[in-house]
Amino acid sequence: MTFWYLGPGDEHPVVAEVKVRLSVYPVSNMFDNELAQRLRGWRRLRGEDSGEVWIDEGVLRDLGVA
Repeated sequence: MTFWYLGPGDEHPVVAEVKVRLSVYPVSNMFDNELAQRLRGWRRLRGEDSGEVWIDEGVLRDLGVA
């Protein structure tokens, strides 16, 4: 899978997989505010910049999605 990043408002099938990994429900292909908040918290727990709210190849790798 190759793409630069997905952010709030974007729609892609991989978003649903990320939502499942981060326990964001309801699961859909839409990158919504709930997912953005969960990504911020996940990044904060990892000691990363919690202001970043996109999905890129690194996020997919770290969550075991790919």
